[in-house]
Amino acid sequence: MRNAKGFSEFEFLGLVAAGLLIAGLLSHFIFEQSIQLERMKALVHRDAVRLNLETHLLDPEVLKKSAQLLSDSTENMVLRACILGDENGQLCRKKSGCCVSRMKKSMPIFELGDERKLISGSTASPACLNETGEAVQNSKDCFASAEVTLEAACRDGAATCRQASALLIRYQIQFQQDFLKSDPGLATLERSISLVLRP
Repeated sequence: MRNAKGFSEFEFLGLVAAGLLIAGLLSHFIFEQSIQLERMKALVHRDAVRLNLETHLLDPEVLKKSAQLLSDSTENMVLRACILGDENGQLCRKKSGCCVSRMKKSMPIFELGDERKLISGSTASPACLNETGEAVQNSKDCFASAEVTLEAACRDGAATCRQASALLIRYQIQFQQDFLKSDPGLATLERSISLVLRP
């Protein structure tokens, strides 16, 4: 039996089924595109966090400020001497042996300026960062956590020195975003970079 436009019931049902199939395919395509867009945004933010951290870590003035803010423990005084040299003041009397080569120490890293604006934390207390790499207090805004460890190297392989000639900087970023956490290859970023210090 045909309706007023000349379609049989079977043809009409076929058209409806085809329409539903097309609508289903379109919604699946849109859903897939949405997932891909979210993944792309997560990867862009991942790279922004890495780039922000690395840019600061390669600035000797950033490391100097961070060393100056360390508390006065024995290990901290050695690390401070390695980074600051003569700027370390009178905290180490034996100037030529203040810095111990190959000593590894984790420390928080702060931005330049008057404020204590955290860029990265230590292994004991990683910093919580947002999608642009800025430190946040609220764990709900935590896109990644970051920690830094430094290893000083004296010139010509000496065991001790007045100031390190270079620093090996190891950092680890643990990403909290769901798309990144679900992929072991993206969830954690560990890198080592070196920085030459010029006394």
